[in-house]
Amino acid sequence: MSKKWIIIIGIVVLLIVVNVGALKYTSTPGFCGSCHYMEESVESWEESEHYAATTCLDCHSDPGTIGYLMAKMNGLKELYVHVTSDIGREDIEAMDVDVNPDSCLQCHEQVKDDGTHQLHASMDCGECHLDMGHGESVDLVDCGDCHPDM
Repeated sequence: MSKKWIIIIGIVVLLIVVNVGALKYTSTPGFCGSCHYMEESVESWEESEHYAATTCLDCHSDPGTIGYLMAKMNGLKELYVHVTSDIGREDIEAMDVDVNPDSCLQCHEQVKDDGTHQLHASMDCGECHLDMGHGESVDLVDCGDCHPDM
């Protein structure tokens, strides 16, 4: 093998290693919380039951490789907005940060067999479980809010 090919292969391997490292690093709460307007979200996550078992993208990306890559693409959009605009906490709170129920079910699959959850299978988890993943406790919607005759 010629020296030229060894150099090309070395550069390709180096680029792969750097890109994988960058993808991993930018998926950490330390990176996500490095923006001043995300500090509050990271702090509330650190107080939650999810702190020891999850990272940001466990919940804030759809399951699988495609979901992960789509979340990374959305992150690039956020970076663009961050660099080109002066945004604050209220702008972040106004963004659509829905959590895909399939992300929840990666860890909470056993609830699919629960009668209450089966009845509400067409709903997103966050419709009943408010502030999930952030804060000391998960607030639950009172059943009577949707079912006044109960």
